[in-house]
Amino acid sequence: MRRPLTPEERAAHAAARGNTCSHGGQSVLDFAATAPVSRKPRRSVSRSRFDSSLLRTKELVEKGDWEKFRPKDLVALYAILHERVYGVLPLEVLPNYKDALLAAGSLVKREFKGSTPATIDFIRWTWKRAAARAGNSDFRISWRYQFRSAALLTDYRVYLSRKGKIR
Repeated sequence: MRRPLTPEERAAHAAARGNTCSHGGQSVLDFAATAPVSRKPRRSVSRSRFDSSLLRTKELVEKGDWEKFRPKDLVALYAILHERVYGVLPLEVLPNYKDALLAAGSLVKREFKGSTPATIDFIRWTWKRAAARAGNSDFRISWRYQFRSAALLTDYRVYLSRKGKIR
């Protein structure tokens, strides 16, 4: 069985093969062994940052300033309405905060052509419907259902069609 090469021996072998990188003449293997490991990006949010987002959103709702809503405000609005209907904050948002932000932003852009007020009308409709059904069902509106559900969007479009608001 062969003994492992020392770093100097590896560098000499790599240099002889022309297999060095621009990092101080280290071999690719040595560089890879000492290269920093990239961490997985953080997808969650701290509770204090989420609470400050809730406060900002409550202020925007009180003012009726729908144009100033950003995806993080839509996620906070979801949490506020969830607490109002079900009595508890949706804890699953915190560890998945960035995913929820992306889903909310995509919903505005893709389904409502960038119109935040139209998106808020959809969210308002969702929660009026959820409040009417809250005592009769174990089903709960999750952030994924709110921001990613094609079935929920279809139900909303059926509602608008019946009201004569879309054709």
